[in-house]
Amino acid sequence: MCSEDRTARRYHWSSDKVTAFTVEPHNAIVGDAKRESALNMTAIESEGCRRASVDIAKEPTEKIKCMITPSYLKHQRTLHELLPPDNETEHKTFRSEYLMMPASINWKALREVYEFQPSN
Repeated sequence: MCSEDRTARRYHWSSDKVTAFTVEPHNAIVGDAKRESALNMTAIESEGCRRASVDIAKEPTEKIKCMITPSYLKHQRTLHELLPPDNETEHKTFRSEYLMMPASINWKALREVYEFQPSN
């Protein structure tokens, strides 16, 4: 899903050679828009991501909420506050990566998946 223009890639397969819909089922991707980067959950390299997605779906919904909801306390400081300002940094190698969560999560759907307990 592209959050900027709210579009998502859709897949349609018509092939006699498809053996699995979860691992490299397509011969090519055709579309009007080309993205600089895209998450391809069907790529063979995404096996770990597919397994992690199932593992997350098997966790209780309340546990997931606690894991992704920021729990900053007023007296806590972030690493950015401890790093020197850019103009004082001799080696500008500091980089901060963080998880960007969607603006809204369908907790009801996640709870239903948890109750289903997917296995693959």
